[in-house]
Amino acid sequence: MTLSLGICAAIMAASPTVQETELPEGFPKPLPEHAILQKDVGTWEVEISMSFEGQEMKSKGTETVKMLGPFWSLSDMQYDYMGMPIKSHGIIGYDADKKKFLGTWHESSSANLTTMEGTYDAKTRKLTMFMKGKSPDGKPTKFKSITTYTGKDTKTFEFFMLKSGTDSEFEKNMEMKYTRAKAKKAAGK
Repeated sequence: MTLSLGICAAIMAASPTVQETELPEGFPKPLPEHAILQKDVGTWEVEISMSFEGQEMKSKGTETVKMLGPFWSLSDMQYDYMGMPIKSHGIIGYDADKKKFLGTWHESSSANLTTMEGTYDAKTRKLTMFMKGKSPDGKPTKFKSITTYTGKDTKTFEFFMLKSGTDSEFEKNMEMKYTRAKAKKAAGK
């Protein structure tokens, strides 16, 4: 008797021993790239600086990241945007055939799905993702993000939107500075 992939995935997600130890014979094994996703696991406090159509905005939020088995990171974030509470959810994994990180991003303020594909540079400690989604006016567009791991408990996320009238020039419109919640508490902040 064979189990469907969905049932196998449900068993793996429900069983902490399968997630934390080696997978059974016949299952794929995690690659070094999957260990990069582990860096994000935990709860983060986020300071957000945004600029959109000439307006500068500051906000704060929290992000909690956990792993689904050894292959996928699941991110849940909450923050305020112009007084409106926003919730978002992201999923990122690594595709060994494409040799790329792949993911999706969803926000409570939008009916749009954003897809992501990118690479990690170990020398600069940067994960660069190119995204496809819709701009605030609902038109298909591209975005770019760069996550720089500045320390064990700190990272910076920069978000770039496609410049109007171009298909490959990006301009930064958001920066998020992350501090792992336990590290911030230990420092007395």
